[in-house]
Amino acid sequence: MSETVAFYTALGLAFQSEQHGTGPKHYCCQLDALALEIYPSKGGDINGSVMVGIKADDLDSLKLPLNNIVAQTAPFGDGRRVIVTDPDGRNVFVFEAGQA
Repeated sequence: MSETVAFYTALGLAFQSEQHGTGPKHYCCQLDALALEIYPSKGGDINGSVMVGIKADDLDSLKLPLNNIVAQTAPFGDGRRVIVTDPDGRNVFVFEAGQA
């Protein structure tokens, strides 16, 4: 979990450690109406058809893990985008809005 939390923290997300009753310790990031939670793996296949998308103010200011880049920075609408994989193998679409 610590690698996954560090990965998303480098993308600009802030996590709080949580534990509800006797449930597992996990991490939560609240984003407006969305909560992103990272739980310990139970050893199953966690890869699937879900891709996380994160908007960044400036891609150049992020500490993107270069060894995890799937698609290089490229134009995206009026801004740019890059696709990286998180430590658990999920693709993460990171994009910035164009400057008006």
